[in-house]
Amino acid sequence: MNKSERERIIKDIINHDIHTTRVEEDAEYTRDISEFRKILESKSDSKLEDWWREAVGEWISYLRWEKEEYKTDENIPVWESKGYDTVIDWQFNKLIKEGKTDYVYLRYEYEKPY
Repeated sequence: MNKSERERIIKDIINHDIHTTRVEEDAEYTRDISEFRKILESKSDSKLEDWWREAVGEWISYLRWEKEEYKTDENIPVWESKGYDTVIDWQFNKLIKEGKTDYVYLRYEYEKPY
């Protein structure tokens, strides 16, 4: 991965962590973001992607993707029409290539697009 792609993943993981804590757990966010960032920056590309898939990917797999906007005119999921096996693969590619995704966070540190 290049530097921009890694940065997008890191920001998304941090945003997801903040969203999960503040919104889903209804708790104060106490993690030191700069320390968390250092941990993420130290990961290899594959470990960083694994972290994203285990945290963000797992979370987005439960979101509602059956809406009309995520279907083609032939009623095929958009990600399949674009050659992806899963919505997670599609969103990951959008994140690293464009810095934007179809999911949102209600509490975050970094504003999209990254």
